[in-house]
Amino acid sequence: MVKEYYQRHLPHYHPKDSIFFITFRLSGSIPAKVLADFQLATQQYERLIRAKILSKSEMEKAMRDHRLLRCFAFDDLLHSSLNSPVWLKNPEIAELVSEAICYRHKKIYHLFSYCIMPNHVHMVFNVGRIANSTGRFDKSPYNDKLTYIAKIMHSLKRYTAAKANKILGRKGAFWQHESYDHVIRSQEEFDKIINYIQQNPVKAGLVKNWREWKWIM
Repeated sequence: MVKEYYQRHLPHYHPKDSIFFITFRLSGSIPAKVLADFQLATQQYERLIRAKILSKSEMEKAMRDHRLLRCFAFDDLLHSSLNSPVWLKNPEIAELVSEAICYRHKKIYHLFSYCIMPNHVHMVFNVGRIANSTGRFDKSPYNDKLTYIAKIMHSLKRYTAAKANKILGRKGAFWQHESYDHVIRSQEEFDKIINYIQQNPVKAGLVKNWREWKWIM
C-alpha cells in the first residue's frame, strides 16, 4: 500500500496516480523570516476558510483554490527575492539540471512540463504510470514504495547538487530541503499551471516569448 503522506517540515498529501506541480528552489533563495511570515499568513487564511459555514465540497474547492494561489504567491516570493543565490543562471548548471529532469522521464515519472529559473525549478509530472517503449503505460517503479515523491526529489536534488557544487567549486547545501508541491485535480487546473510555468521566464523579463527560453518544456 502506498503511503499518501510524508513529512519533512510541512505535511504533504499525495494520492496515488496523481499529477503533481512541484517547485524546488536553491538554498537561501528566500529569507527564513519572509518564508515564515508567508506560511503563517496561509495557515491563518486556511483557518478562516474552515470557520466559514460551507458544505464539504465547497470547503474542499475553497482549499484547493487557495492552495493553488498559494503556489503562485510562493513563486512571486522567489522572483522578488533580493540578493539570493542565482546559480541556475549558469548555463552549465541549468543544462545539468535539465538533463537530470529529462533523463527520469518515462523511467521514474511521466513529465508534462518543467522550467528552470535562476533560483528555482518548476515541474509537472505523474508518478502513478509511465509510458514504456511501446507507448503503453506501466506502473512507475516508485508506485509501490513509501514516500515516493520524497525519494524522487531527494535523488534528483542530491545528484544535481553534487555536480553543480563541483562546477561552482563550492561546498554546502545547494537546494533547499523542502519542495513545494500541489496535487492537480482537474484539466482546467492542469492547463492553468502549464500556462503559468510557460509564462514564468516571460514574467521575470528573461525572454519575450516562452519558446525563446532554453530550459523549458
